[in-house]
Amino acid sequence: MFRSALDIGDEDWRFLRDQLLERVPRSPRTAIRPKAPYGTEYEVRIEVDGRNGVTRSVITGWLVPDDGPPRLITAYVELPRHA
Repeated sequence: MFRSALDIGDEDWRFLRDQLLERVPRSPRTAIRPKAPYGTEYEVRIEVDGRNGVTRSVITGWLVPDDGPPRLITAYVELPRHA
């Protein structure tokens, strides 16, 4: 989905990582779920600029353990809603 929506492929992982890490602090948290005994999971929507000039919302999941740094556990391009 990243390739078709944003022209971001496997080889572009640094390009995607840099945008996610730069933008996550100022992006809205859309869900917070306790995940005992692992910590807390946060869903964050991040606007990502594609290599094709398109900007799309990417839904990310972050696990914040009680005893360690946050970890990205999922990321996918949000599909457009049809009326």
